[in-house]
Amino acid sequence: MISAKELDLFIKVVYSEFGYDFSQYEQQILQHRLAYLQEKLQFKSPNEIISYLLLDRTLFPEILSHLTITATEMFRDPQVFKYIREHILPILATYSRIKIWHAGCATGEEAFAFTILLHEENLLDRAIIYATDINDQALRRAKAGILPLSSLSLCEQNYFKAGGKQNFFEYLTIDGGNGVFKDFIRNKIVFSDHNLVSDHSFSEVEIIFCRNVLIYFQKDLRNKVLTLFTHSLSHKGYLCLGHTETLRFTAFEHEYELISRPYKIHRLR
Repeated sequence: MISAKELDLFIKVVYSEFGYDFSQYEQQILQHRLAYLQEKLQFKSPNEIISYLLLDRTLFPEILSHLTITATEMFRDPQVFKYIREHILPILATYSRIKIWHAGCATGEEAFAFTILLHEENLLDRAIIYATDINDQALRRAKAGILPLSSLSLCEQNYFKAGGKQNFFEYLTIDGGNGVFKDFIRNKIVFSDHNLVSDHSFSEVEIIFCRNVLIYFQKDLRNKVLTLFTHSLSHKGYLCLGHTETLRFTAFEHEYELISRPYKIHRLR
């Protein structure tokens, strides 16, 4: 197990040398991730990882990819997407313009799922979709719009559970061992690097989709990120969190109305 002292030194070096601040992440999670990274890359200790990083800074993107959250899935928790399709998109259909921000998008599957949702509800032409992450390796894969063939069966099942109206495979071309989203889906999403810890807010966003990211943050950082989201949302904008996440016991508990308890969808008061 990585000691607290070893983790603290690693966090300080990553911040001083590369500008990424992990000091307010849940420390136990980082300890597990650093231990996994040490084993995977066959280092003897976190100090050895630090030494290699200082000698060869090109290693850092791979290190960062192991420290950040990359778990995602096409139409993950499909009932959430079905609820949005049936209860929120009809409201947004009255808007002349719709801005959506997928914060912590990882490899982009949920952003692509939302784009398909908007297409099927005839809202895609008026939508602007931003998808952001700090993991450059994940963003490169997201921009390529790649789904492994091994995942397509589950993707299709989730799609129909989310109320899918067409043949899911109409959104893809098959290229070698992967499915690749067609241009009319892939080109609607603006993927970009954005650090929730240090970067600025977006403006006048109707929906922020940030699921299973806040659970990795300590209380102060969680409140800081929620400040960012609240400043980014338009009047009566929606915030979609993960199924284990809550606004209770945060500084923003009373700033939002919980409109779907099972699916953790909030609306700015």
